[in-house]
Amino acid sequence: MNRIPIRPTVVVISGSIASGKSTLARAVTAELASDGTRCAVIDIDVLHDMLSVDQDPTWAVARETAGLLTDAFLAADVQVVVIDGEFITETERASYLEKVRTPATARFVTLRVGYDEAVRRAQGDPSRGVSKDPAFLATHYEAVQAGLDATPDTDLVIHTDDVSLADATTMILAFVARA
Repeated sequence: MNRIPIRPTVVVISGSIASGKSTLARAVTAELASDGTRCAVIDIDVLHDMLSVDQDPTWAVARETAGLLTDAFLAADVQVVVIDGEFITETERASYLEKVRTPATARFVTLRVGYDEAVRRAQGDPSRGVSKDPAFLATHYEAVQAGLDATPDTDLVIHTDDVSLADATTMILAFVARA
């Protein structure tokens, strides 16, 4: 049973470091694919890591590139593109969406997680670099807090400290199906 609308859809999973963005993006994509939906996942961290460190500002370039890649996937008849990264501010969202030219419904999911849980997750992930450092995480969380507090009412907000991966995946799929 196909649970998504016919119209091409972009699902943007946003949140701070260690909120579960990549894990949820992969889970949502796997569930959609198992249902016969043509889908793709884009991890903005991977795009960021592809850029040379002297490129400024690398996160902005990564977001714009993600928009172009999303557009290419949609033009190739991918039904749902799931992207994970920090799209917290209106400017971050706009820089991504302005590169998506193919008509599509955009659905934003904002993940929230407490600092202590984020530290636990980050320190337990061997693939992480500086984001394992509690001082770095504290500075980052302080910097993004105002943006997270201003999350638009149209976003699906999930507190990943309190929700299982399976339940969060189900919530996102239901949210996308209403698009």
